[in-house]
Amino acid sequence: MQVGLSQDRTRYNTGCAFVDYDRDGNLDLFVANYLRFDFSAARSPDKTPIAGIEGLPVACGPRGLPFETNLLYRNTGKGTFVDVSQASGISKAHQNYSLGVLTGDFK
Repeated sequence: MQVGLSQDRTRYNTGCAFVDYDRDGNLDLFVANYLRFDFSAARSPDKTPIAGIEGLPVACGPRGLPFETNLLYRNTGKGTFVDVSQASGISKAHQNYSLGVLTGDFK
């Protein structure tokens, strides 16, 4: 059975959390995405310049790689989810690299 958690392309998902964002009693799913990455377009490691600090090689992060948007799936309460990333505004956040999720219950 399909539960509605498919994505339109391969994504670099890095974290997720269940949270009741719409306060209907059903746990919805937030998925953090790091960056857009395409193995076929990536430079090979031997052609990628290495950053350095005081002569030591340092991983310099994703600079130059495109940002990705996060996803929010609403739990229908019937065993399926619906992508509400656009409707909720989650997909409007741009220019960030998400690596994890932290939730809280604020009243």
